[in-house]
Amino acid sequence: MVTMEKLRNEHIDVFKRIQLWESSQIHFLQETRDQYPVFVKELSQFFKTGLAYHFKVEEEALFPVLKNKVEPSIIQNLLFDHERIIKEFRRFELVEDLDLSIQILKSLINYLKIHAQKEEDFFSSVNLSDEEVKQVDAKAKLVELRSGA
Repeated sequence: MVTMEKLRNEHIDVFKRIQLWESSQIHFLQETRDQYPVFVKELSQFFKTGLAYHFKVEEEALFPVLKNKVEPSIIQNLLFDHERIIKEFRRFELVEDLDLSIQILKSLINYLKIHAQKEEDFFSSVNLSDEEVKQVDAKAKLVELRSGA
């Protein structure tokens, strides 16, 4: 159950970050444009390490175990979300215009919020056997070893 708890804790972390970004940071950054590059760097680090790793664990450890327990369209939808979030993040990284960057960032945050809530709702509705939990944990360990996390 270690991996499932870790994934859920990461969802909670995402919700906290989103709340911070939405409540103050984006508005603050619009007013203090000189701080925006620092924020972009921090956000890039979060996406490239934390979020990319989180997606990899879900895709390589959790989803294969769930594929026989749920409708294939559910997993396909979650994978599509991952692709869309990554694509939007790459778009965000490439934009140099501050106003457009902030607009893309708001869209990205919205995608991320919807996706994280979707996963939370989905994960809380799926019951894994002890054997399935062990499979997920073992696969997650392999992902961790391969990524050096």
